[in-house]
Amino acid sequence: MERGHAGGQELHQQWAEPVHRGGRRSDGFIFFAEDIFGVQFAIKDDVVVSFDPESGEAEEIAGSIEEWANKLLLKYP
Repeated sequence: MERGHAGGQELHQQWAEPVHRGGRRSDGFIFFAEDIFGVQFAIKDDVVVSFDPESGEAEEIAGSIEEWANKLLLKYP
C-alpha cells in the first residue's frame, strides 16, 4: 500500500487492496483495521488474520471479529 496524499476514494482504494512489497496481491482478504505499525487486520476464510504488507504473510489471530475485539479489549482495558 502506498502512503501519501490522495483523495478520499483513491486513498480508500489503496488501503482496501494492499499489496506487499513482493508484488503479490492480497486477494481473498476483507480488511477492516490497521495498527500504528501498518499491520492490517482482515477476515479470510471466516477467521480474523493479521496481514503484514512488508512480507505478505498472514497469521490467524481469532476465530471471529467478536473474539478479536475481546482480545483487544482485554489487552488494552
